Amino acid sequence: MSRTRLTGPRTNRTRSILKQPTLQFALWIGRGLVGLSLLSGSLALAAPSVSPSAPAPPSAPRKKTLARAITLIGKPRVELTGEIFDLKASDHPLVFRLQKTRQATSEGIEFVKTRYETPEGEEVAVERLYYQGGKLFRYELDYAWIEQSFAIDIQEWTTDYKRLFWEDQKYVEVKEGIKPNVLVGGQIVEFVRMNWGALREGKDIAFRFAIPDRQETFGFEFSKWEDSTVPEGQMGVTMAPSAFFISIFVSPLHLYGDLKTGKILRVVGRTFLHHRTPNGLKILQGDMVLKYP
Repeated sequence: MSRTRLTGPRTNRTRSILKQPTLQFALWIGRGLVGLSLLSGSLALAAPSVSPSAPAPPSAPRKKTLARAITLIGKPRVELTGEIFDLKASDHPLVFRLQKTRQATSEGIEFVKTRYETPEGEEVAVERLYYQGGKLFRYELDYAWIEQSFAIDIQEWTTDYKRLFWEDQKYVEVKEGIKPNVLVGGQIVEFVRMNWGALREGKDIAFRFAIPDRQETFGFEFSKWEDSTVPEGQMGVTMAPSAFFISIFVSPLHLYGDLKTGKILRVVGRTFLHHRTPNGLKILQGDMVLKYP
């Protein structure tokens, strides 16, 4: 049986069909849906993917952590603590607690650690951030409940771009060149506080949000917002997708901060954490209340 080879005119005709407005719109929608599915891991932090019906994790040995070898100096300084409540439950029960600490190392690295645990003290997840010269160069996430670890190495590439080296539990590396600002979940609260003055003036701040298990970044914006839900003496800030199509389906994260100091007191919306339900692990829609020493 002979094969028919596509000739030039046939190929050109195919290209002309692809240029039709209706088909182009369909392709645009398709790309948007793919991007939305990739983004669905998390808004508040970098969320690993877990099936909604996944059973509670067994008490099997943890997978190897990707923690960098460092030598800590002195005692850790507590930067903030917090409680995370279930926003969807009628009685808003306490689900998790967190503590964020900062500590020096003999290598000249600033080590920032955030530990999430149940009210009973069971470790759920640990985030580790490594700074040198005030710049983040590595992010790690050990998620005990799904027995997975993720890491991102961030390197200066040029004056306008940074390069990310992704590293998952299989130690696979992928490179991505991106413009500043690039943020990981553990930086959200601190970054908003550092840019509080600009946000108060009504300036929008664009950034790329890194999601470790997706090994991609997505565009977001911080913006000032005002309505009756913002308490007196505070200011509201939203973290919303930059892309219009994705913003239709992805609800923004809401942050409430002290109007004068910029300290973030409350974060409401989707978290990267999963809570246990009769049907397995579910992504937590949380109400996180933060306190400072």
